[in-house]
Amino acid sequence: MEQPQFNQTEENSYKKAPPHGSLQNDGLAFLNKAINAYKFWNETFRNLEKLARFSIGIRIDNLFLDFVEKSYFAIYASRFEKKKSIEDLSKSLDALKLNLKIAWEIKAIDNKKYASISIPLMELGKIIGGWKKIF
Repeated sequence: MEQPQFNQTEENSYKKAPPHGSLQNDGLAFLNKAINAYKFWNETFRNLEKLARFSIGIRIDNLFLDFVEKSYFAIYASRFEKKKSIEDLSKSLDALKLNLKIAWEIKAIDNKKYASISIPLMELGKIIGGWKKIF
């Protein structure tokens, strides 16, 4: 049986992928990295001493969840909302990193756990910086 012939524009009109490096393409990998960082934080959070867990631990947990949520919204924001969404995401990450640093400085989390959480967050920050240049 012979395949129907389409002209070039019809054939590609439904198969076009977003351009390489777009926020949606990179966004899912970004979101997965953010979720994996949260999973590690959640394990750390469960093992914090009671006083730290119910003070700065809850604050960091809320900031982390806000960051993951804002990541999702930034990925799927409309073109007109994209710049503001990325700015909000960047500020959310900065607040999260600040509170993690405070938790480390008051010895609520040890060096190894702090590094294990901070490294993926620094990588995510670099990606956000790249997005800020694009949008």
